[in-house]
Amino acid sequence: MATKKITLETLATQLAKMDARMVKMDTHMVKMDTRMVKMDDRMVKMDGRMVKMDDRMVKMDARMTEGFAKQGREIHDLTESVAFVVKHMATKDDIAEVRKEMATKEQVISLHTQMTGIEADIKTTKQHRLPARMADVEEELFGKVRG
Repeated sequence: MATKKITLETLATQLAKMDARMVKMDTHMVKMDTRMVKMDDRMVKMDGRMVKMDDRMVKMDARMTEGFAKQGREIHDLTESVAFVVKHMATKDDIAEVRKEMATKEQVISLHTQMTGIEADIKTTKQHRLPARMADVEEELFGKVRG
Protein backbone atom coordinates (compact mmCIF):
# COMPACT_ATOMS: atom_id res chain seq x y z
CA MET A 1 0.00 0.00 0.00
CA ALA A 2 1.44 3.35 -1.03
CA THR A 3 1.75 6.03 1.62
CA LYS A 4 0.83 9.57 0.82
CA LYS A 5 3.69 11.99 1.29
CA ILE A 6 2.86 15.17 3.11
CA THR A 7 4.63 18.28 1.92
CA LEU A 8 5.36 21.32 4.02
CA GLU A 9 3.02 23.32 1.82
CA THR A 10 0.17 20.87 2.44
CA LEU A 11 0.83 20.97 6.16
CA ALA A 12 0.92 24.77 6.18
CA THR A 13 -2.33 24.93 4.16
CA GLN A 14 -4.08 22.60 6.57
CA LEU A 15 -2.90 24.59 9.57
CA ALA A 16 -4.06 27.84 7.97
CA LYS A 17 -7.50 26.35 7.35
CA MET A 18 -7.74 25.21 10.97
CA ASP A 19 -6.78 28.70 12.17
CA ALA A 20 -9.44 30.26 9.93
CA ARG A 21 -12.08 27.90 11.28
CA MET A 22 -11.15 28.73 14.88
CA VAL A 23 -11.36 32.46 14.17
CA LYS A 24 -14.76 31.99 12.56
CA MET A 25 -15.98 29.92 15.52
CA ASP A 26 -14.75 32.58 17.94
CA THR A 27 -16.62 35.27 15.97
CA HIS A 28 -19.83 33.25 16.16
CA MET A 29 -19.41 32.82 19.92
CA VAL A 30 -19.01 36.58 20.38
CA LYS A 31 -22.16 37.19 18.33
CA MET A 32 -24.06 34.62 20.38
CA ASP A 33 -22.84 36.28 23.59
CA THR A 34 -24.15 39.64 22.35
CA ARG A 35 -27.50 38.15 21.42
CA MET A 36 -27.85 36.48 24.82
CA VAL A 37 -27.14 39.76 26.60
CA LYS A 38 -29.80 41.49 24.49
CA MET A 39 -32.29 38.70 25.20
CA ASP A 40 -31.54 38.97 28.92
CA ASP A 41 -32.19 42.73 28.81
CA ARG A 42 -35.47 42.20 26.96
CA MET A 43 -36.61 39.59 29.48
CA VAL A 44 -35.83 41.95 32.37
CA LYS A 45 -37.84 44.71 30.68
CA MET A 46 -40.69 42.29 30.03
CA ASP A 47 -40.63 41.26 33.68
CA GLY A 48 -40.98 44.87 34.75
CA ARG A 49 -43.82 45.48 32.31
CA MET A 50 -45.71 42.43 33.52
CA VAL A 51 -45.40 43.55 37.13
CA LYS A 52 -46.74 46.98 36.17
CA MET A 53 -49.60 45.41 34.23
CA ASP A 54 -50.50 43.21 37.20
CA ASP A 55 -50.55 46.27 39.46
CA ARG A 56 -52.65 48.23 36.99
CA MET A 57 -55.17 45.41 36.64
CA VAL A 58 -55.54 45.11 40.41
CA LYS A 59 -55.99 48.87 40.74
CA MET A 60 -58.43 48.97 37.84
CA ASP A 61 -60.42 46.13 39.36
CA ALA A 62 -60.56 47.94 42.71
CA ARG A 63 -61.66 51.24 41.11
CA MET A 64 -64.31 49.56 39.00
CA THR A 65 -65.63 47.56 41.93
CA GLU A 66 -65.82 50.70 44.04
CA GLY A 67 -67.45 52.76 41.27
CA PHE A 68 -70.11 50.20 40.42
CA ALA A 69 -70.79 49.42 44.08
CA LYS A 70 -71.53 53.10 44.70
CA GLN A 71 -74.10 53.04 41.93
CA GLY A 72 -75.60 49.83 43.25
CA ARG A 73 -75.06 47.90 40.00
CA GLU A 74 -74.31 44.27 39.72
CA ILE A 75 -70.64 43.89 38.82
CA HIS A 76 -70.56 40.16 38.58
CA ASP A 77 -70.13 40.08 34.76
CA LEU A 78 -67.47 42.77 34.80
CA THR A 79 -65.55 41.04 37.58
CA GLU A 80 -65.65 37.80 35.63
CA SER A 81 -64.30 39.57 32.56
CA VAL A 82 -61.43 41.12 34.49
CA ALA A 83 -60.75 37.78 36.20
CA PHE A 84 -60.66 36.09 32.78
CA VAL A 85 -58.11 38.63 31.51
CA VAL A 86 -55.96 38.30 34.63
CA LYS A 87 -56.19 34.49 34.50
CA HIS A 88 -55.12 34.21 30.87
CA MET A 89 -52.36 36.82 30.69
CA ALA A 90 -48.72 35.85 31.15
CA THR A 91 -47.44 36.08 34.69
CA LYS A 92 -44.01 36.42 36.19
CA ASP A 93 -44.08 32.67 36.78
CA ASP A 94 -44.72 32.05 33.06
CA ILE A 95 -41.78 34.24 32.17
CA ALA A 96 -39.63 32.55 34.80
CA GLU A 97 -40.51 29.17 33.28
CA VAL A 98 -39.36 30.38 29.87
CA ARG A 99 -36.15 31.67 31.44
CA LYS A 100 -35.49 28.25 33.00
CA GLU A 101 -35.55 26.61 29.57
CA MET A 102 -33.18 29.02 27.85
CA ALA A 103 -29.42 28.99 28.36
CA THR A 104 -28.15 31.32 31.03
CA LYS A 105 -25.48 33.88 30.44
CA GLU A 106 -23.16 31.82 32.66
CA GLN A 107 -23.77 28.72 30.52
CA VAL A 108 -22.90 30.65 27.36
CA ILE A 109 -19.79 32.07 29.04
CA SER A 110 -18.84 28.56 30.19
CA LEU A 111 -19.20 27.24 26.64
CA HIS A 112 -17.11 30.13 25.34
CA THR A 113 -14.44 29.38 27.96
CA GLN A 114 -14.39 25.74 26.91
CA MET A 115 -14.02 26.75 23.26
CA THR A 116 -11.15 29.09 24.17
CA GLY A 117 -9.46 26.24 26.05
CA ILE A 118 -9.84 23.91 23.09
CA GLU A 119 -8.44 26.56 20.79
CA ALA A 120 -5.43 27.03 23.10
CA ASP A 121 -4.89 23.26 23.19
CA ILE A 122 -4.95 23.09 19.40
CA LYS A 123 -2.49 25.95 19.06
CA THR A 124 -0.17 24.41 21.65
CA THR A 125 -0.38 21.02 19.96
CA LYS A 126 0.38 22.60 16.60
CA GLN A 127 3.40 24.44 18.01
CA HIS A 128 4.82 21.34 19.72
CA ARG A 129 4.08 18.81 17.00
CA LEU A 130 5.10 20.88 13.95
CA PRO A 131 8.90 20.60 14.48
CA ALA A 132 8.60 16.84 15.06
CA ARG A 133 6.37 16.39 12.01
CA MET A 134 8.78 18.47 9.91
CA ALA A 135 11.68 16.29 11.07
CA ASP A 136 9.67 13.20 10.13
CA VAL A 137 8.92 14.65 6.69
CA GLU A 138 12.59 15.64 6.14
CA GLU A 139 13.73 12.17 7.16
CA GLU A 140 11.18 10.61 4.83
CA LEU A 141 12.14 12.86 1.91
CA PHE A 142 15.91 13.17 2.36
CA GLY A 143 16.81 10.17 4.45
CA LYS A 144 18.59 10.44 7.77
CA VAL A 145 18.65 14.09 8.91
CA ARG A 146 22.07 15.61 9.33
CA GLY A 147 22.56 16.54 12.99
